[in-house]
Amino acid sequence: MRETWMRILLLAALTVCLGLFAGCGYSAERIVQDLARDYIREKYEITPDVKGVKLNSAGDGGTVTMESEGRIFDVEISIADPSLNGDNYMKKEYAARIDEYFRSRLGCESIYVVAWYGRPGQHLGKDIRTFEDLVAKVDNIQIMVSAYGLDRSSIAGINPADWGADTQIFVADWISRDFVKDERVIWKSTEEADAMSRDSLRSYYHFHDGVLDSLEY
Repeated sequence: MRETWMRILLLAALTVCLGLFAGCGYSAERIVQDLARDYIREKYEITPDVKGVKLNSAGDGGTVTMESEGRIFDVEISIADPSLNGDNYMKKEYAARIDEYFRSRLGCESIYVVAWYGRPGQHLGKDIRTFEDLVAKVDNIQIMVSAYGLDRSSIAGINPADWGADTQIFVADWISRDFVKDERVIWKSTEEADAMSRDSLRSYYHFHDGVLDSLEY
């Protein structure tokens, strides 16, 4: 009920904006930030401080930067379609869980783990509250493990079933330690591993749909 009332108010405010009142942008920002605060309070049972609001170009929502106990995060609000609301409040926790999984299973001299999921900025909807929700409900997780000095036998420690059927996992073992944290090279490898082959890689593994594809040199 509150969100419906707030959406009506925002649309009314935007209508005025199209008229004569140049100063009404504050009202739109206030409504978006209140919706973001309500969203976060309902999802995580916390009441964060608002650090900033950026309305989108259409004026029917925006991004609210918030802080809670020293944690800075963003909340995306859509007035037109609340199903698009999302946040990245748990981004650091999820990154740590993903990182720990691969570090604890793969034997290598150097490792760097990065993941994509959800919408841009790692934003996730209201139904994703925990790491278990992330794995079970998000269908676009991609994990890149960039390594140097990989023990190939340790690849057997990765169980695709731990990540759900739709998750893609890439493991690259580079010929040089310099490539491990070079994200330009890392992400290029997800599409061009065959072409890069021996010039850059010792081995390359791609888990998808419960299947493992591998290149070993």
